[in-house]
Amino acid sequence: MKIYLCCGNKTGVARPEEWVGFDIRLPCNVLQDVRTIRALHGVEFVFATPPCGGFTDLPWRPATHEGVDVLEACLRLCRESGAPWLLENSRFAQRYIGPSDYHHGSTHFWGTVRVKPFIRVKGRISGIYPLRRAALPEILR
Repeated sequence: MKIYLCCGNKTGVARPEEWVGFDIRLPCNVLQDVRTIRALHGVEFVFATPPCGGFTDLPWRPATHEGVDVLEACLRLCRESGAPWLLENSRFAQRYIGPSDYHHGSTHFWGTVRVKPFIRVKGRISGIYPLRRAALPEILR
């Protein structure tokens, strides 16, 4: 089973039907706050895209630090799952969880899965497509 934490509308994965999505609003498979999940066992992969708006500093809006607990819950669940995992967020998450393993612009990744480098091909990016939420490496699609 593949788990997608803070899945939104699952735009970050190629085959959304293969993922069990957790979020606090529809559409998702399981309507549940990730902060209330105690453990994930027996999963084959965990992908997390926690909201970053509350801890992103912008020139017109300083960070409120809202949602840091959601970020930390996603990271805890990823690490404790024992499965390969990938967490996507903005560069500002580095303040709370340390340096990212890879990034492209303001999209940063942490995890046990190597992210395929972004390569520009005829005006588009191959490998991972930064949509409204980042996409998984091609090997996991």
